[in-house]
Amino acid sequence: MERSIFKNFEKRHCRFKMKSGKEVFGIMWEESSTDNKFRYYFSSSGDYQRLKNRLQTALYAIYPLDLNEIVYAEVIAS
Repeated sequence: MERSIFKNFEKRHCRFKMKSGKEVFGIMWEESSTDNKFRYYFSSSGDYQRLKNRLQTALYAIYPLDLNEIVYAEVIAS
């Protein structure tokens, strides 16, 4: 997936199909890192909300994401 296409799905609850054939549901987002590169992450919508609200007592399941692994994406809720 290209970064320009990724922007249509960023921070929205989606269904993703990966190259491996797996289907996952959740939210993906981008964070800038050093030297003007970007890193991409994925988590469930609940974990993303807890992270966004900075609930310090919560445990988050956040996974690094390679955009090249996504073959299909569909927004299922905004």
